Amino acid sequence: MLSKSIAIFIAIFIVFKIYFATLTFSNLTLWNLLWYCNLAWLILAFGIYTNNEALLTLVLVTATSEIAWYVELFAIIFNLDYNLTLLDYLLEDRNWMVVINDWMSFVVHTLLFPVAFYYVKSVGFDKQALYKILLFAVSLLAVSFFLSTSVNTGVYLNCVTTQANCGLFDGTSSDLSHLFLVSVSVIAWIVFFFFLLKRLFKSKWLKN
Repeated sequence: MLSKSIAIFIAIFIVFKIYFATLTFSNLTLWNLLWYCNLAWLILAFGIYTNNEALLTLVLVTATSEIAWYVELFAIIFNLDYNLTLLDYLLEDRNWMVVINDWMSFVVHTLLFPVAFYYVKSVGFDKQALYKILLFAVSLLAVSFFLSTSVNTGVYLNCVTTQANCGLFDGTSSDLSHLFLVSVSVIAWIVFFFFLLKRLFKSKWLKN
């Protein structure tokens, strides 16, 4: 019962976060839902509510992409000369709505992996989920690319275009070549971490 209440709270929070972002920034729309961090939390909520191993594993494996946030947070705390610019916005002096939006974004990015890890440890790691995870990732990238390059939407999602590449592959000459490099990198990342986590959850200290 507690897990279902948590799942409902997560879903409500993410929907509120998306709506609040559209109020804060005039260029954001409800397509903001398709940013990975938002969509992953909604999938996680549904996975928690239904006790679904595959969905929880999907979120855990893909949430390893949030490692960059931990690296930068560590660098800031210990004043290291290493900056990915992911957290720069938290240090800027802006109006209260932007500050609230920024801190909600920080929470969403930094808590996704540990929450997914906790529930996968509780429910179990789906050893057959790799193809489902890859299908999800490729589909999300394709939809993001279509919406980001459409003149009708005016949104840039998940770093798949040269217009808003999030610092990835700056030297690419076209949107398609950038998308190709991002897709190959994402697939390789998922395969690597899937098998790493699969092996990790076989260890005695993580077995249910």
